[in-house]
Formats: sequence, C-alpha cells, structure tokens
Amino acid sequence: MKRTVSLLLALALLLGLAACGSAGETVIAPGAEDGGWTGRGGPFALRKVELSGEALQLTGGGDAAYVLTSDGGFRLLCLEGGETRELAYTSADGSPSRIAGDESGVWLVLCDAMGEDYRLVHYPRDGSAPDASADIDILSCVELECSGGEFYIYDYNSGLLRVLGADGAQTAQIDPGKRTVTGLAATDGGVYVGLASENGERTLAFCTEGGLSDERQLAFSVRRSGGEGCLLTDDEGLWRFPGDEPEPVAIWSECGITLADLTALVPLGEGYALINGGALYLLEPAEPGDIVPRREVSVYSLDPATDSMLDEVLARINTAEPGLYAYTVHDAEADAQARLRTLAELFASGAGPELVSFGGMNPVSVTGSGWFCDIYELIDADAEFERSDLVAAAAYELDGRLYAIPAAFGVSTLLGRESRFGQRFGLNAGDVADLGQHIAAGQILSRGGLAGNVFTALAAQLSRGDELSTEELTKLLSLAAEPVAETEYLAPSVAFGEDREMLGYMYLNSARTIAETERQAGCELWPVGMPTADGSCGSMAKAWLSFGVCASEAENGDGWALLKALLTQPEANLYGETCMYRPLFEQQLEQSAVPENEAQTGTTERQRGMFAALVGELRLAEFITDPVKDIVGEEGSSLLSGARSPEEAAALISERTALLLSELN
Repeated sequence: MKRTVSLLLALALLLGLAACGSAGETVIAPGAEDGGWTGRGGPFALRKVELSGEALQLTGGGDAAYVLTSDGGFRLLCLEGGETRELAYTSADGSPSRIAGDESGVWLVLCDAMGEDYRLVHYPRDGSAPDASADIDILSCVELECSGGEFYIYDYNSGLLRVLGADGAQTAQIDPGKRTVTGLAATDGGVYVGLASENGERTLAFCTEGGLSDERQLAFSVRRSGGEGCLLTDDEGLWRFPGDEPEPVAIWSECGITLADLTALVPLGEGYALINGGALYLLEPAEPGDIVPRREVSVYSLDPATDSMLDEVLARINTAEPGLYAYTVHDAEADAQARLRTLAELFASGAGPELVSFGGMNPVSVTGSGWFCDIYELIDADAEFERSDLVAAAAYELDGRLYAIPAAFGVSTLLGRESRFGQRFGLNAGDVADLGQHIAAGQILSRGGLAGNVFTALAAQLSRGDELSTEELTKLLSLAAEPVAETEYLAPSVAFGEDREMLGYMYLNSARTIAETERQAGCELWPVGMPTADGSCGSMAKAWLSFGVCASEAENGDGWALLKALLTQPEANLYGETCMYRPLFEQQLEQSAVPENEAQTGTTERQRGMFAALVGELRLAEFITDPVKDIVGEEGSSLLSGARSPEEAAALISERTALLLSELN
C-alpha cells in the first residue's frame, strides 16, 4: 500500500518531538525589551484621532497642526486645542501637492488637473478665505518647508532644491548631486535636509540659500521641527537632533507601540501628531506606570509558498495595531519538510512560536500533535468575542474543535441555472446522474468533467472525519468515473447564457463575483456546490492563509491577540475576499451593493441573500496542500484509468484515509 509524503512528515514530527537540540536557523526577534518604559527617552502614549478618510500629509505651525485628508475628495483640517476644524480649501482651488505650516496658517502648493501651473496659497488657521497667493515656476513639488519667510521646495523633476521668496520668485537653487531629497525640517536660519544616494547611503545636511553644509551620515528620516535642531525617526524611535548627536525623545518599544508605516510627524503642544498607515495619531506624554507594553508575537510559517503574502499581512497588522508587533521566526530558506522538523524541535525545547501560519496547508497534518489550542476555548474566555462572530468557522472544525482559521476566504463551488436547480446548496451522485441523462445536443454536463471537483469535495469530507457509507462512496466514485465531454473554457455568457453548460466551476471571491458572473451570463445562477456522497453542501471555503494559536504560549494571550487582530482588521484581507469576522462580512455585503467601477454592477438584494446563505451553509474547506486529497487523487487517478473499479477505489480510499488520520492523531 502506498504511503503519502505527508505520512513521512508525520513521522518527522514524532522524531522532532523527541529532539531537544538545535532548532535550526531562525529569524531573531527584535531586540526591544518586553516591558514598560525603562527611562530611555520619555514615556509617551499613542491615541488615534478619528477622521473621515485617509490622512495624507501633516504639517505644523505654532501650537497647531494641519492635516490633508482624502475621502473621495481632499479636505484641509486644523488641529488646535483638542479640536478639529476644516479650513477654507476646496477642490476648486486646485490639486494639492504639498503643505507647510506656520504660526498663522498653512501653505499649499497647488496645481491644475494636468499637474501644471503651480502656485503657493496661504490658508489662515481661523478658517477664513485664503489671504496670500503667488505663482511659482517649478516642474514638481514633493517636499515643501517654510523658514524665515522663505520657501524650500524639492523639485523632483528637475532634481533641484529651490529657495523661493515670499512673492514666489526663486532666490536660489541647490543641486544635491546624484541624491534624492527625502525630507525637510525648518529650523532657525534654514532647513535640515535628508538625502539618499543611489547606493542607499543616507545623509543629513543643513541648507540655506548658500547651499548645503555640515553633512553627516545619519540613517534617519527627517521630520518637521521648529526652533533649534530637527526631529528624526527610525524603526527604534523618535530623536531630536540639536546639531551634534541624536538624542532619544521616545523609544517605540518602551512606550508599548509599533509604528510600521510612519510617514509624517510634527510637534503639537507637549507631544506630537503623526500619520501611521494613513491614520492620524497623537503621541502624548504619559505616566510611566500607565504604559502598556506592546505585545511582540512570534509567527512561524509552515508553507514557504505563502511567505511573501504572510509578510505583507503582518506588516499591515503592525500598522493597523500599534500595540502589536508581529514578526516571523522561521527559516526563510527552508522547505516545508524542514520547517515541520524545526517546529517540532522548537516545541520540544520549550521555545515554540505563539502563532503558526499554515498557509494553504491542511492543519489536519499537525493538529493531532497537541501543539495547538482549540480557538473556540479562547473565544469563550474573551468577553469581547463570540463564536457567532465567525461566519464560516464550521468549515474549519475538526471533531467540534477549531484549530485553525483564516481571516478571509473565497468559496469553491459549481454554479448552475437557478431555473434548473432551484435554490439548493447540495447535490448527490443521483442528482447529477439524472442530469447527465438529459443533455441536449451541444450541451455539456460540466466543463472539464466532474471528477476533479468530486475528488476535492470528497477529500474535504474525509479529512474532517465525516463517516461515509461504502454504498454512498461507491455511487459518488461511479459518477466520477463516467466519461464526460471535454471542452475548452467557456465564458459565462456562453456557458450559461446559451445554456451550453449545466454546471460550471467558479471561485467566488465575494458576493461581487456572483453579481459579475450573472451579469455576463444574462441569467440567474445558484451555487449548488460539488456533488457529495451524502448530498450535503459541497461548496468549500478556500483560503491562502490560515492560523493556529500555539498551546505552549497560550497563557500570555499574545497569540490570540494577534489572531483576533487578523480577524477583526480589514487590512488582513489582501485580495478583497470574504471576511471571516461577521461585522466585516456584513459591511462587505452592504458595500457590494455599490459598483466598484463603471464596468461592474452592484449586487442585488437576492444576490446578497444568496451569498450570505451560502456562507452559512459551508461545512467543508479546500486546501492547496492536503494529505487526504493526495490519497483521493491517487486512487481517483487509478479509477479514471480503469485500473480500479469504483468499489475497489472506495475501499482503498476508506482504508488509507482511516490509517492516515489515525497516525496523525
């Protein structure tokens, strides 16, 4: 009898559990202390400012800060004394390029719709109409600062740093050479300039009309400042540069925060305003005892094929949740088998990660190890979360427990005309056999045949432990073994619109996919799913990333905190798939009523209701890497080649699957 590669991996896990040696090469966690403020820099707390739309740019002046936002259009806001008010800018004034504040208000560089005809316009901080304007002769503006009545503009298209007077006339131009200006910060008598060379070397220089001076290598981002010196930031924290050496103002880890996408920072009162990940925050002085240490969560990927996707998701979560810092600890060069062995060694040595990404791998391969928590138990212990908050958790259950869950998923299904199938979510072998007897000339039962879809759904049923009778299984495999007409891909307008295809495979990203497919087909469709042995719902949840919380680290709550962030933050949904978290799912459905672009149509109430009902019916999950699917595929191939009868294939699939699951558990 054949053994799959997954069985060998299971043996490797058992061997790894007995090992207590080296855990192999891993990515080391950041050196930041896991704790509160220790005295380096000052104690600060981060508070989000709720805005309508995305924060794009930020500047300051006096005791006010100014932020440019976008929410279908641009708005210019002033933050002063704990209040936010809108300034007089409107889109009719021109397209904003950059902003720079002073004590009386904020200067905007505006241009026309073609990116030409630049001018400087001043908007007073009290919200009154613009009180100053000047045409300026530049090709572009990617950095702007004002100091001592002069304007410093980095004109990227010309490669020059231009100095303009109050009337907009150029008084000097500085050529930084083969370097790019990355930031400007006003100070007494000039501006500090951040420069980056082609080889990545970063330099800080002082700039006046006379040119650049006092250059030094400093790997920091230059932030706007006032008075003496300038503000700098890096991955570690916020620093003040008085002209000699940078001095720490706030160390992110000691303040319990993560700023993974910091794009702007300005002084505001006793603290600072900043933009991180398109959101506006206030960094305010805090009492040392009030600082909550940030959660630093280790993540281990078992699926090398999804590493880049995982990295992007974690980067987004780090940005959306400043109190979390997720980092990976797997060897990026190791293959899947090596990662399994290393993970076993890590757990055996007591140095396991807090969260594991299964990628597209069926977690049944490792859930019998005892390494992972039942996520339902974590949910039950969390007053802020309910089991009902997950819309399709049943698709990922094993014996009533939940060891892994994705943040977002799609649905693999077969679509059929609603007029033919009605509103049903399940087919059995007999249903499809009856269909096959009524094929008209030019019709096909299913594009490419049913066998692959039957095998995938069968593997999903078997891997979750569904007990199927030999009779049911044989009927299903007999259906798969029936020869069917093969055809090339048919567009929905042909396949369904001309009634050429009775059943057609479709991956539903979201409810929008249903709407778009029906628009192309010109008829109403229904997701009837793959035929199953018992006629239950054969549509399957399919995800690129699913996550499990490691039992050995569950007590500190960090793994669950990260998983909860992955579930509840829309940033974890890279490709606009269906959200697992119910509030986000319901928001998606509501938003799908509005077309995303002119080429698409919004969903109807019927389509939204259909998709919501389908998601509620899901009991199966499809995985890219699945040891049970390997078994079904091997025996299915023998069936299709004629080497096995349906009865023989059914017996071997049952026997091999039972043995595999027994060994894995």
